[in-house]
Amino acid sequence: MNQSRHINKLVKKQVLQEMGNNRLRLKTLIESIRWLTFQTCALRGHDESPNSKSKGNIIELIKLLTSYNDQVNGVVMENTPHNAKYTSPKIQKEILHIFTNKVRNVIHEEIEDAKFCILVDEARDESKREQIAIILRFVDKDGFIREPFFYIVHVKDTIVLTLKNEISLFLKDCPYAYYVHCWAHKLQLALVAASREAILMRMFSATCSVINTISNERSNYSQRGDAEVAYMVLTSFEFILILHMMKKIMGITNALCQSLQQNFQDIVCQEPNDGWESLLTDVKSFCEKHQINIPDMNDQYTRGRGKSRCQVEKSTEHHFRIDKFFATIDFQLQELNNRFNDHTIDLFILSAALNSKCAYKSFKIDDIYKLVEKFCPQDFTEQEKFFLRIQLQHYELDVLTHLDFQDMSTLSELCRRLAISEKSKIYYLIDKLIRLLLTLPVSTATTERAFSAMKLIKTRLRTRIEDEFLANHLLVYIEKKIVKNFTLEMIMDEFYSMKDHRRA
Repeated sequence: MNQSRHINKLVKKQVLQEMGNNRLRLKTLIESIRWLTFQTCALRGHDESPNSKSKGNIIELIKLLTSYNDQVNGVVMENTPHNAKYTSPKIQKEILHIFTNKVRNVIHEEIEDAKFCILVDEARDESKREQIAIILRFVDKDGFIREPFFYIVHVKDTIVLTLKNEISLFLKDCPYAYYVHCWAHKLQLALVAASREAILMRMFSATCSVINTISNERSNYSQRGDAEVAYMVLTSFEFILILHMMKKIMGITNALCQSLQQNFQDIVCQEPNDGWESLLTDVKSFCEKHQINIPDMNDQYTRGRGKSRCQVEKSTEHHFRIDKFFATIDFQLQELNNRFNDHTIDLFILSAALNSKCAYKSFKIDDIYKLVEKFCPQDFTEQEKFFLRIQLQHYELDVLTHLDFQDMSTLSELCRRLAISEKSKIYYLIDKLIRLLLTLPVSTATTERAFSAMKLIKTRLRTRIEDEFLANHLLVYIEKKIVKNFTLEMIMDEFYSMKDHRRA
C-alpha cells in the first residue's frame, strides 16, 4: 500500500514536471512568435533540416534565447520529446490564430452596441493578388474615434462593373447606408501631395544646365535634338506658368476640399479671382530671375513661338487666364462635385451645425431636425425625434454659450468634451447624433497604412504566404497595442482548450 502511494507521488511529480516543461516551452514559442510578428519577420525558413545553417527566424530566435537562459535551454530544441517540440508550422499558425481571435474579440467588446462604419479599400500584394482591407470605424465610450484593422481578404474580381453592382445591391438592401467612393480618398491624397510638390521649381536652374550640357557636349544627333526641344519647352513662359499653376491650383483645390462645409458658390467665386493675380506675379518674378521672355498680356496669342493663320483671335491674357487657369479650376471643381454629391454635402452641413469651429453660425434647430429625419430615420424613434428637438433647444441655451465649449476645432473634440463633462448623459440624443456623424468618414489613411504593412510582410521572398496567415500576421502587427496586453497564460489556456476541444 505504501509502495503504491510512493509510486503515485513519483508519477504525479513527473507529470507536474512535464506540464511545467511544456508550459515553459510553449511560453518561449509564444513570445518568439509575438516578437517576430511585431517586427514583420517571417517565422519559417526555407530549409529547417538539421544540417541547415539557417533554420528560419523562429528556430534561430529560440536558440538565441537558450544561450541566455539555462532553464529554457533544458526544455526546448534537442532537450525535448520528439513529438512535443512545439515548433511545427501548424502550431505556429494556431498560436497566431489565437492572437487574432482575441484581438477581434477585444474590438467587438469595444464596439458593443455602438454604430460602426466599414471601410473597404483594394490593392495588389507582391504576388499580384487583389486584396481588400476591412477597417471598422466607430466612436468609443470616451468619445475617441477608433479605426482598428479587422481583416484582409483576397478577391478574384475587382473590376469597376462588379464593384458597382455589389455596391448597388448593398445600397438597395440598406437604403440609409452611407457610401464614399475610394476615388474621393485618392483625389484628396493627390491634391495634398501635388500642392506640396515643387521639386522641379527648386531644381529649375540645375535641370536647364544638365539639358544644355547634353545638347552642347558630344552626343548623337537625336539626343541633341531632344535636348534642344526640351530646353525650348522648359524656358517658355507657358511652361513656367503651368508649372506654377499646378502647384497653386492644387493648393486652391485642396482648400476647397477642406472647405466643403462652407458655401460652395462663395468659394468658387472668390478663389479663382484672388488666385490669378498672385499667380501671374509669381510667374513673372520667376521668369525675370531666370531670364525668360515675358509676353505682353494684351497682345494677340500665338501658339508656339511663331504666328499662324489658323489661330482664333484672342489675347495672351485670355489664353492663360481663361483657357488654362479657370479651365483647370473648373475641371477640379467638377471632379469634387462628382465625388461629393448633394447627399454628402448635406452631411457636412449637419456636421458644421454642431461644430464650434464655425462659432455655431449654422446651428438652426429646424434644419438639424430635417437632416436627422432625412439621414437617420431608423436610428431615432418618433418619440426620440420629439425629445431631440427639446434637447436641441436646451443645448442651444446651455452648451453653445458655455465657455468650455468655445475653443474646440473638431466634432470629435466636442464629443470627448461632452463625455468628460457628463453632458452626454443630459443631451444623450445629441451625443448619439454626433457619434453617428463621426462614424461617417470622407477620407481615411488607415486602409493605406494596412497596405503599407502588407508590403512589409508579403515581400518578394514571401509571395507564397497563405491568405489566412497573411490576414492573421497583419492583424497582430497592426493592432500590436492590443496584442501587448495579452498575457502568456491567456494564450496558453486558449491553446490547451482548443486542443482539448479537438480531442473531444
